[in-house]
Amino acid sequence: EGMRTRSWWVDAGLFGLGFVLVMLHPYDAGVLSITGVGYAVLVLWRSGDTRAMRRVAALIGGVFGAVGYHFSVLVRETAVSGWLSQNLAFSPPAASYLWGIGIVFPLALLGIFVFVKRHESRPWWMLMFAWALATAVSIYLPFNVNRRFANAWLIPLAFLASYGLVYLFGRIRPVLGKMFVGMFLALLAFSGTVYHLAQAALYVPSAAEQYAYYLNRPLQDALAYTGSHISYPSRMLSNEEFIAMLFGAYSTATLYLGHPDQTIQYPLKKERVEWLFGATTTVGAASRKRSFVHTAGISYMVVYKPTLKSTLEWLLPIAEPVFENELIRIYKTIDTSS
Repeated sequence: EGMRTRSWWVDAGLFGLGFVLVMLHPYDAGVLSITGVGYAVLVLWRSGDTRAMRRVAALIGGVFGAVGYHFSVLVRETAVSGWLSQNLAFSPPAASYLWGIGIVFPLALLGIFVFVKRHESRPWWMLMFAWALATAVSIYLPFNVNRRFANAWLIPLAFLASYGLVYLFGRIRPVLGKMFVGMFLALLAFSGTVYHLAQAALYVPSAAEQYAYYLNRPLQDALAYTGSHISYPSRMLSNEEFIAMLFGAYSTATLYLGHPDQTIQYPLKKERVEWLFGATTTVGAASRKRSFVHTAGISYMVVYKPTLKSTLEWLLPIAEPVFENELIRIYKTIDTSS
């Protein structure tokens, strides 16, 4: 309805909506801008109506107003700009998106096919079409935060999937055929629900999820020890990646393995850490592990006990525990070269 009226109140509302959305979530700027332009071009191509361009211009005006505010914050606050430069969120391979979206994706492709075949000109469906395609392009643009553009992508895909599903049911003439398709889709939906219920019932949070917002007393004590006793040029290693990054934040020491986007040769180092803390206890393996600790220049090893898979007896000839509580044990390596 807003596209059919000439009221400036609609423009003001769209300007305010774009401003508020980007103020709340800056990454929406890209999605709103690309989707808006794509929608306006589609409307202009299908109907020749230029009013959509004016509406989208008002929306993008609000978007850029909020972007200007965020940019001014980054210029004034070096801490925020420094954090943003490390906030890397690259899109995963397409298969990861497809598995996450599930059956909605092939049904959405069917909906897009029907949309093009029918030369659909209703504004609502053109918006869903533009939104879905704009997001598909945005998530692989050459930005280090392109994964953020996938926010709410499931909304237009779900609407297009319903569009395709209605078409599919209309093409199936026999009642039994419709029942079969309906039962198949219901089975998929129900199996997903059962899976998520079982996952919720049996789920054990990882260290990253457990300590992202709250640090208990044992962890605080271990961090306090780290901050006062471990410093550069010491090098730390932990059996838990998140624990390593957390302790690295409280110390000036360097990390052997940290964030995937900030660790050189991350896959290789992650594999070595898993092997190091693995359950292999043969004499040869123990010797190779001790040699690795010295070769890698590890000064301290922070052990997160709840996920430890071995006793670390192989470590005792070259390291000694310097801190321990019910959650954390910290080893300091000993120079055995003499």
